[in-house]
Amino acid sequence: MKIYKNLDLPNWSAIADKVYEYIKRHEEIYTSNNTWVWFDYTDILKEIPEIEESVASVGLSINWLSIIKCKPDEGFHMHADGYELDDPLRARILAPIRNCEGSYTNFYSVPRENMTFWTAPDYDHPGTDRLNERGQFSLHYYLIDESKGPYEKIDSLTLTSPIVFDASTPHQVITNPEFTESRFTMTIETKESLVPFLDENFATYN
Repeated sequence: MKIYKNLDLPNWSAIADKVYEYIKRHEEIYTSNNTWVWFDYTDILKEIPEIEESVASVGLSINWLSIIKCKPDEGFHMHADGYELDDPLRARILAPIRNCEGSYTNFYSVPRENMTFWTAPDYDHPGTDRLNERGQFSLHYYLIDESKGPYEKIDSLTLTSPIVFDASTPHQVITNPEFTESRFTMTIETKESLVPFLDENFATYN
């Protein structure tokens, strides 16, 4: 099974431009100090219905989405998203929004014993069915003990078009230091399992 595969989402370039304009109009996203920027994503789906239409056109439906903001001088530390290795939803869509050129997402092989499960503060995240007992969304990570590295880099990509990737694979974002503005991407968890899509012989959900 592949770590990632390209996903042909129709009209994504035009959609990304609309998402970027949305981000700039919403200070709580554009100036956020968080890398994972949680917000009421039902609002962006109402304002930019093309997001849902594009995802639906390839036979998928949105469970939740978020914006990921990586500052030019920071990137995103090595981690694995908090899915169990057999979680059918561990593969997600990742799509470029702005300033992805010249940045890299590196994937690593890390022994499980060098990873520590961590839960971020809860977020109000309407629309998702992945809520805790308090009706809030919990963000989970596996933090990597980098002092026990270096770890083998097993793949690397520059995000120039939408992909499906296995978020349980340890990864790290290295941003382009030449940019003065943050790198923005959108990640989408679908209600359907995307794990089969990462099989080399898988064709389409339609």
